[in-house]
Amino acid sequence: MTKIFFIVLSVFILFSNKAFPAVAGTTVFDFLKLPKNAIQASLASMSSFGKNASMPNPAVLGLVDKYNIQATRASHFEDVSYSSVYFAVPIKQAVLSIMYDGLDYGNMDRTTEASDGDYVKDGSFSAGDSCAQINAGRQISKEVIAGAGMKYVKNDVDGSSLSGMAIDLAVLYLSNAYWSLAVGLENVGFKADKYNLPGNAYISYKNSLDESFDIGFELKTFFDGIIQLKGAFEINRDHVFFLRGGYSYPINNNNNSLGEWYKRNLSFGFGINIKKTISIDYAWLPYGELGNTSVFSLRVEFK
Repeated sequence: MTKIFFIVLSVFILFSNKAFPAVAGTTVFDFLKLPKNAIQASLASMSSFGKNASMPNPAVLGLVDKYNIQATRASHFEDVSYSSVYFAVPIKQAVLSIMYDGLDYGNMDRTTEASDGDYVKDGSFSAGDSCAQINAGRQISKEVIAGAGMKYVKNDVDGSSLSGMAIDLAVLYLSNAYWSLAVGLENVGFKADKYNLPGNAYISYKNSLDESFDIGFELKTFFDGIIQLKGAFEINRDHVFFLRGGYSYPINNNNNSLGEWYKRNLSFGFGINIKKTISIDYAWLPYGELGNTSVFSLRVEFK
């Protein structure tokens, strides 16, 4: 029965961009597509690759057995920066998490039109996106974990704001042969004003070749027509030092505004665990002509 369920759900995922149509350039809150921590960033932003890489994933959340606190900071081009704070709490048979993250666009120049038709500077204003979310994951059987999450998203630009609600749904199948399969939906919800949410569906596969080497692949389809095939690896030495890398290949890029840098979706990173309770991770993301992005994360785990 479990296999039939995954087959049906996987077929739905493959054709979900037809079920939730959206036109490229008409979505809002695109910052929701950003990786939530440095581990996920270095692994091609896969939605499912183990509990530390994919904690915001509500199904993977069900693997967490200790309290976790995580903070992430990323510096993008110009003055754009991303920050997040995450907290996970195991409660009996379920695990709950809360997360707050946001993208700060920095200060921008406000301009007004002069009498001669030129534009002159008239002060400055700030802009940013923010998201507050709560997730829950629970083990349904020995092999299956399911989870769901809800998020409140808001965009603020120069005193005006736009808000919306979105949900995440995910199911994770754990095999006794060191591999796992995850399927899910992210950022699905009603339109915010007249804009679509940046929803997507994915199928993720991960295989632990041995205790020190993991690989993963993911097919992700965004409802605005973009389809990505992702691949990633993680090598560890005694689960203390980690080396990671990934690549996201655009199978179908209908969003031409992204330009050539969209095809340069490499990612690299490394991490270190201190006494198995503190993790410091870093990711490097090249964005072509837009420059490079560095992502730092600090995670503390305790009973």
